Amino acid sequence: MDIITKTGEIWSENAIGAVISIIKESDDSIESERKLTHWLEE
Repeated sequence: MDIITKTGEIWSENAIGAVISIIKESDDSIESERKLTHWLEE
């Protein structure tokens, strides 16, 4: 299933998974993950 963002971009599930993986490895992972989850739910 592809995800279409508010700006009309189409992201594949693999792309979303890659972004989440990168965020989880970042220093501010909890805050970044919360922001991404919020963005995906909008």
